[in-house]
Amino acid sequence: MSDATVRLRVSVPLAGRQELPGACLQEDPRTVLCRTGPLRADGRRQRRLALGLRLAGTPDEVVVRVGTAYSGGTTDRDAGNNEHEVPALATGDPYVF
Repeated sequence: MSDATVRLRVSVPLAGRQELPGACLQEDPRTVLCRTGPLRADGRRQRRLALGLRLAGTPDEVVVRVGTAYSGGTTDRDAGNNEHEVPALATGDPYVF
């Protein structure tokens, strides 16, 4: 599969500019985009991307929307799994999606 991008959108604004890996950029105050490169259709090869995002304020809960976008004319036969929504409680624990 051609180049793919993961989109992370949080329900509250991020705390200013974030320190992000080279493959990522902050699109707007609530959204980070990260290039993943090609994704295999069989899902065997896992890609891990670690981000330490800081939020504005101290919300008790944040909703994180994780989405996938494709480029290069690629289409996804199962577009129903491209978007996920995850509540993240302010427990101080790291979250993995």
